[in-house]
Order: sequence, then C-alpha cells, then structure tokens
Amino acid sequence: MVALAKNGRAPMPAKKPVPQTSYSGRFAENLRTLRAGRDVDKILASIERAGFKRCSKATYYNWEAGKTDPPISALPAIARALGVEVSDLFPTK
Repeated sequence: MVALAKNGRAPMPAKKPVPQTSYSGRFAENLRTLRAGRDVDKILASIERAGFKRCSKATYYNWEAGKTDPPISALPAIARALGVEVSDLFPTK
C-alpha cells in the first residue's frame, strides 16, 4: 500500500532529470542560466507581448526542465524577453 501525502493523493514519482549531454538538456540549462534572477511572470508577459500567446508558466518551466522544446516560432519572443539574440539561446558546447 502506498502512503498518501497530506493532500490525500499518492505521491508523484520522482522526475528523471534530462541528461545535460543531450541537446535539449543543454538548451534547457542555457535557458535557466539566461533567466537567472529574473521574474518569470515578467518574462512571460514579454513573450506574450512579442506575439507568442500560448506560453503559460508551466510551459516555460517545461522548457527549462528540458521536458519539451519551445516551437521555433517562439524563439524570437523568448530571446527578446531575455534581452539576448536568438543565437544566444543555443548552447555552443
């Protein structure tokens, strides 16, 4: 029998980190580094103002975790929100 959490639900399985050796993992790590110390809500508002309307906080965090990759059409908006060039979003390793 599984022990239930305080909310009465079964605990979530441990998340497997994305290997930093994969391109998605390096992109995610680079995205986290570029955002460091910035307010996610302000970044999301900037991404939406730049024309990419389908960016929730969960979506952005999935990009940073390497679970999903942003669509190519969102890259200019992400770069503008972070104050960098699109090429700066990509790892150089």
